[in-house]
Amino acid sequence: MKKPVKPFLIAGIVVVMVVIAVLVWRSNRAPAVRSENSQPTAPSRMLKNGPVGDGIVSTKVVGDVTVKMEASRMWFKKSKLFGFDNALDKKIAASNFHLTISKGGRKLIALSKAQVEMSPDQRFIEISHPRITFPDNLKQPDSIRLDNQKMTVSIRNGESETVWDLEKM
Repeated sequence: MKKPVKPFLIAGIVVVMVVIAVLVWRSNRAPAVRSENSQPTAPSRMLKNGPVGDGIVSTKVVGDVTVKMEASRMWFKKSKLFGFDNALDKKIAASNFHLTISKGGRKLIALSKAQVEMSPDQRFIEISHPRITFPDNLKQPDSIRLDNQKMTVSIRNGESETVWDLEKM
């Protein structure tokens, strides 16, 4: 004779099936994006992460030091943790990124990179293998790190590192 199936097992199976049905139904629905006079300027997967901006120009002035950042597009990007998206730790990604640092109207350094990722607070901006556009005689570095709080630029080339204190230059 067969044993009767316990009611908790049946209830558990029903709950799992309902959850799966709701997830499938929600994934098939199109996200509600309200736009009165224009189409979204980014793919829907970017819009789910957060705001997306085109033609971004940011200028920060501290004393007589000016840090100007330009990007053709900026968006929030989920970081990866063990190969999985981590929605708790988002980063800002920028495409066609240009950084110019000047002091007293005199350009100190200018660089560009096709795509850069940085923290949302932009306390540190580290760019690996940037293309230096100014000065012409500066060797292409492995990485450049801008510390916005200490106002320093660290230029790393192999094992050597040069630190520029922007306030004392």
